[in-house]
Amino acid sequence: MPEMANLQALLAQIDRAIAPLDEAEQLQMAGEVVLQLADLCALRAERLMNQWEEADRDPIVEQGFFSDLVRQTMAVDLTDLMEPVLPRQPRKSRAKPPALAEGSIVQEMDKAVVLAMAEQ
Repeated sequence: MPEMANLQALLAQIDRAIAPLDEAEQLQMAGEVVLQLADLCALRAERLMNQWEEADRDPIVEQGFFSDLVRQTMAVDLTDLMEPVLPRQPRKSRAKPPALAEGSIVQEMDKAVVLAMAEQ
């Protein structure tokens, strides 16, 4: 149970355990202990993170659990807000424009005459 380990107490016990060894053996043993304590801290962190993630996870519920709480469809009756439709009246036909009087002024003209008129 790495989350329950007391690292300070473990370090004190290790100090007492390696005290009778010579200096080279103490350094070698201390290096191995530091490595094992680092692994212990990594395990502790991993377990604490897993516990935290599990605590914040959404609950798994069976299908239809929220069916009484969620509205699936909605109908709105707007008939009271609408004005009644008036019956359509037949269209009135437009009066035809009066026929042009006879004696149109349209006629063929010579090109030179048109150019002379344009210059004036």
